[in-house]
Amino acid sequence: MDLQTTSSLVSEIKKESILKLKENTDKILKCVTEVDTHEVWKKPNASSNSIGNLILHLCGNITQYIISS
Repeated sequence: MDLQTTSSLVSEIKKESILKLKENTDKILKCVTEVDTHEVWKKPNASSNSIGNLILHLCGNITQYIISS
């Protein structure tokens, strides 16, 4: 693969990644606004995580991957 092809591929991956992050962020925000603060942090049972905890983990993972890369 030549440099121009590689550069084009990297640009396309970045563009698609940003699009997917935006789409998913919009979906998460829509869902979270449908529940009150108590529901966001309520665990459905002792062996599950709350919605808020899952979102915190997703944010941490995405931040780690983006910053580390």
